[in-house]
Amino acid sequence: MNESLQQPPDVKTESLQGKEFVCAAEAAYWEERELGRDVSGADICRDCFGLSDLQGLTVSDKLCKFLTKGSRQRPAADVRLFQAPAVQQHGKGDSMSEAMEFVKNIKVGISIGNTLDATDGRLKKDAAPSAFETAWHNPVITKRFVDSILDAGFNLVRIPVSWTNHLGEAPDFVIEKSWLDRVQEVVDYVYSRKAYIILNLHHEDWNFPYYDNCEAACRKIRAVWKQLCERFADYDEHLIFEAQNEPRKVGTELEWNGGDEEGWEVVNTTNRAFLETVRAAGGHNSGRYVMLPGYGANCKVGIRHIAVPEDKKVIISVHAYEPYEFALQIPGRRNWNHDTEEIDRLMRDLQELYTDRGIPVIIGEFGAMNKEDNEDERAEWVKYYVSAAAGIGVPCVWWDNGLFEGEGELFGLFNRHDCTCAYPKVLQGLVCTE
Repeated sequence: MNESLQQPPDVKTESLQGKEFVCAAEAAYWEERELGRDVSGADICRDCFGLSDLQGLTVSDKLCKFLTKGSRQRPAADVRLFQAPAVQQHGKGDSMSEAMEFVKNIKVGISIGNTLDATDGRLKKDAAPSAFETAWHNPVITKRFVDSILDAGFNLVRIPVSWTNHLGEAPDFVIEKSWLDRVQEVVDYVYSRKAYIILNLHHEDWNFPYYDNCEAACRKIRAVWKQLCERFADYDEHLIFEAQNEPRKVGTELEWNGGDEEGWEVVNTTNRAFLETVRAAGGHNSGRYVMLPGYGANCKVGIRHIAVPEDKKVIISVHAYEPYEFALQIPGRRNWNHDTEEIDRLMRDLQELYTDRGIPVIIGEFGAMNKEDNEDERAEWVKYYVSAAAGIGVPCVWWDNGLFEGEGELFGLFNRHDCTCAYPKVLQGLVCTE
């Protein structure tokens, strides 16, 4: 989950021979194409970041400036970078349809956030798992709690896990056994009920998408996922592996705004390292369903730059708290006002980019914070959101971080102490999509 999602500022509309664009950079892209120049790999998005740094440049310079701003030097030739193709060709009748059919089995999901993904640099690697699990003030996950979630109507549980505080030294990066045992115990709570699980890498501090970090990040991703594949080799398709969570340039202006060419390429490359590791492992891993995010799991720009491999069991992962002002912004606004524009845009984009081409999608995080007890507003919002996603075959996973009070992101839905739902109207909107 993101702590401070930023939205691009308003930009003026440019025009070119009757076409309408939201920024000069996009107009430049189409002008370059009409002049017959090579624009392969240049996918100008419709959610750009302003025009102040583009003034006074030529058309060609604008395009280059827009795509490469903030990039570092590319890595050595022994690191192969993967770019998203300008047009991805997958049809509903081809090899991707198997994963589309699989995703239909998922009704609605929920994340147990701020728990196994909690980090604390003050704790030693061999500290009791419960010390890490409760570091962000949530109680340990119990089977009773998981049962209450599943009994409420969810059939997928996303289990975010941070591995950073639990790894040994290079080159093997051995995971602390007690931590891996605890993660498996929680996975088994769900697996024993024949529900679906998403297991991932979450809140890591080593997978930042820069060229000069790409090789090191790939080594560590391979090492961690190799161990997870070995531990869960005998688990069937109910266990889904998600490569990583919101990989992004933390602390920069690009963190939440969709990234740049460098970020897109490095995320695609680390995703590829993950996929190759899983497919080379034994047991069920050769045919396991996996989820790949774009830069930051971003739902506007990042989704346009994902290199989708020719793999029968790949699912695209995206996070979308829309509309931002209502769902995520602090303070934002407490009333939804039936503002469907951003939700509708998201579904159109996902359908055009992926599902209509036979590529399945899971919205791995979404939700709307509690703001001044606005349960009725959130219930109407979530019913519309989940129904719209279901209409294009995309299941949604609510982000439940266990927070109900304070000034943070109040996405709590289930009370983890007494295993009851704090907002039954929101729950009803989530699990009843007819």
